[in-house]
Amino acid sequence: MDAPRRTGQHTYMFRLFIRLSVLCCLATVASPEDARAQWAACFTPAEDCEARIIETIGHARKTIRVQAYSFTSAPIAAALVGAVHRGVDVRLIVGHAREKSGGHTRVDHVAVEGVVVLVDTPKGLMHDKIIIIDNETVVTGSYNFSASAAHRNVENVLIVNEMNVARRYGEHWRDRAAVSLPYEARTEH
Repeated sequence: MDAPRRTGQHTYMFRLFIRLSVLCCLATVASPEDARAQWAACFTPAEDCEARIIETIGHARKTIRVQAYSFTSAPIAAALVGAVHRGVDVRLIVGHAREKSGGHTRVDHVAVEGVVVLVDTPKGLMHDKIIIIDNETVVTGSYNFSASAAHRNVENVLIVNEMNVARRYGEHWRDRAAVSLPYEARTEH
């Protein structure tokens, strides 16, 4: 007897079955880190990126590492101080040009409240805007941690939950911390 001929529909279904089988096999060999990798993007002024950053900080259990070109956001400063009060080890690197900017910065406030603050002194600007949480999550983008970024500027925030990305950003943070100086908080009298 002759084998039945495959019709167009049967051929399509057979190829679909093979493709799905291959995808299932690939999914089972993917690393656990790949399976958990997630990201989210946010854009100001149309979206409330500040709230997303604060929510992400709120998930921290052990460590938060920050590099901030500009640090004038009272709500983000409060979230970092709240993390310190929850027992999270919070460390902040600011650029030398920004730490001298005076009254609008929140650096003194967070330093007095227990955030370890360092001052990066490169020949140019320290222009990073990074938050690394528990060596698992990275918040980065053009978004300065400022009221202008939240309400006036056109900025972007990328939140990435992926250990390899966080590890790479953590290496950069540690490299900059190694050449940074301790910050001396100015207390108000």
